Amino acid sequence: MVTLGDFGVVKWGDFHSSLSTGFLTATNQKGLGTMKYMSPEQAINPKTVTGSSDIYSLGITLFELFAAQILASPHHVFEVMTARLSRGTTASKFASMGYGLHQEDDRLASLLLDMFLGGTLGRPAIDIIRGHLETEYERRYGVDWADEIDWESDHRDNDSWESD
Repeated sequence: MVTLGDFGVVKWGDFHSSLSTGFLTATNQKGLGTMKYMSPEQAINPKTVTGSSDIYSLGITLFELFAAQILASPHHVFEVMTARLSRGTTASKFASMGYGLHQEDDRLASLLLDMFLGGTLGRPAIDIIRGHLETEYERRYGVDWADEIDWESDHRDNDSWESD
């Protein structure tokens, strides 16, 4: 099982409790996280953060994978947010940032930009994101997503989770 958490900022005890409760977003600390991956609402008022903040952070990570380029700073993340709000097609928005976009990647690219929306209500739900990723995986690789991924496997009891 792949578990996505805030990179390098979760205390080991907090991580174990997060696994048992299912909540990985911390709402009770100030300045938690890497600025570049931090949603606007987390930067302004960390106590009001919801799961939508994780969608924003995941969007940055997926964008970096999609573009095959690490966004160097919060300034570059802001550039993507600004491109999302600009007029034009998804391809023209990517072109404004210096990225080429193949026509068949338009739907996925549009989803990634939506994950950068500044307001929490406009970001896509995780089920929508998963559905898009499943469809894209099946289109690209010609195999059923569900047949390839063992969603029922539970690795929380695996020795690799234990600290020394």
